[in-house]
Amino acid sequence: MPSYAKKKLIEYEHSKQKQPQHCPYSLNPIQYDKVNQDPLPEDTSNLLDKDEKKCVQQVIGIFPFYARTIDMTILFALNAIAGIQAAPTKNTLKRVHQLIAYMATNPDAIVRFRASDMVLSLQSDASYLSTPKVRSRADGYSSLAAFQNMACQFNLTAPFMSIAQFSNSWLYPRQK
Repeated sequence: MPSYAKKKLIEYEHSKQKQPQHCPYSLNPIQYDKVNQDPLPEDTSNLLDKDEKKCVQQVIGIFPFYARTIDMTILFALNAIAGIQAAPTKNTLKRVHQLIAYMATNPDAIVRFRASDMVLSLQSDASYLSTPKVRSRADGYSSLAAFQNMACQFNLTAPFMSIAQFSNSWLYPRQK
């Protein structure tokens, strides 16, 4: 799949940008003090027309395969955009263009595997008020790491369910 991203960029007629894009998704600004506990404001920009909405849905439909197999750095951006693709706005389209610009900057991601003394490490975390409409998010990361004096540490403030769900997805994969 060395040219998968390049082919998709040609398909979407993405022109070369002036500056490289090194972040696939722009996060919400950090807020300090009591404002940090407030829910994120609703996106009030204009809704997209049918053609632009279809473009957003196509990008979200095409890149998950590439993200899961090769370039895991775009998974968060895909997930965030997919959560608002039912009623996309102009800001959603800006985020899609940022993702495509990131793919143009980094078209050939490489995953390398090599034999070594490895240990499977599962890490999970949860957050609250990180997405609009006061939704919480639980996610995990798995890796095979070299065995060193590894101590298991868990953040007790994160919901235990996210840890259990993520570890169960590794231990008991879905069967059809």
